[in-house]
Amino acid sequence: SNSRFIATVPAENKAAFEALLDGVVFAEIGKVTADKYLKATGRGADCTLELDTLLSNYKKTLDHV
Repeated sequence: SNSRFIATVPAENKAAFEALLDGVVFAEIGKVTADKYLKATGRGADCTLELDTLLSNYKKTLDHV
């Protein structure tokens, strides 16, 4: 199956991080802010999700493990 990863990289390390991914398909989908939301953009669409809701839903998936 395909795997997906999200990495948070400080702006000053962006070029070095991207150099490490040479030959790997990747995309920058957002940036870290002080907001309590995940805001992602790409492929002509924007998505904003509340972090508390994301965390709650993620933890629900672990209830049966």
